[in-house]
Amino acid sequence: MMRSNTNISNLRRAWSGDKRSGCYIGPMEAWANTAGNLSPGAASRRLRLGVIILAIGLIGAVIMTSAAVHPAYRALLFIPFFLAANGFYQGRHRT
Repeated sequence: MMRSNTNISNLRRAWSGDKRSGCYIGPMEAWANTAGNLSPGAASRRLRLGVIILAIGLIGAVIMTSAAVHPAYRALLFIPFFLAANGFYQGRHRT
């Protein structure tokens, strides 16, 4: 029973940012050291694809804005921007 109280106090210290607890987890430290499940080539490919799709989305946004397309149709630009963000995330975090 004494062990669980010690663990609870250590968790409280870790949550408050006290490094003496022995179980301190810094900000984003749990994600920073993960290897991911994509190879470097696949991660690079996804990053490049994200950049290409972002460029396509920006060109589409400029064309639709200059042609005064109805805003409901411009909402379709969500798709390329979402795919670009997804590609950036997958390439950056290798997931």
